[in-house]
Amino acid sequence: MSDSASYFSLTDRINLANQFRILERLDPEQAKEHAKKAEILESGFEGQYGVIFGRFEEKYLSAEDCILVEKTLLLHSWLMDWKDKTNIDVSEYSQALFDANSETDYLSYGQFLYNNAPYGYPGVTDVVNAGHPTIHRWRKMVDAWENREHRTNTEADVSRIITAGLS
Repeated sequence: MSDSASYFSLTDRINLANQFRILERLDPEQAKEHAKKAEILESGFEGQYGVIFGRFEEKYLSAEDCILVEKTLLLHSWLMDWKDKTNIDVSEYSQALFDANSETDYLSYGQFLYNNAPYGYPGVTDVVNAGHPTIHRWRKMVDAWENREHRTNTEADVSRIITAGLS
């Protein structure tokens, strides 16, 4: 194995993933953990290699993009918390949407985070294919969410954030 564990060939990833799949069956007490590690390798989620090797790897997909996906899921959860508190329709945010054609990495990583979040993303029911690009919209909405004045939580904030995604 090279000095940088973040660059595995497809063959290396398949071999390691298969080893974790074998461990998954042989070690029922740790089966869930072994399955998670196999999925990381099978999907090529370099940002999660630290889970496998016990250290944080700086060389991955893109730190900025990984954080954006996490913040997108948190934003969706925050918006769904407003479902019964406002007249603004936030129902479309019950699912995080990424395009399976042009945003495959975002979609895969979002699904991985969603399926492995210890406390979940309250109000978010799934991460699915939008059928069209959405990441530009989430960038604008996350920026508006992070830049709300004094981190207030008002109906005007909800409106401003949703409007930011429409521009």
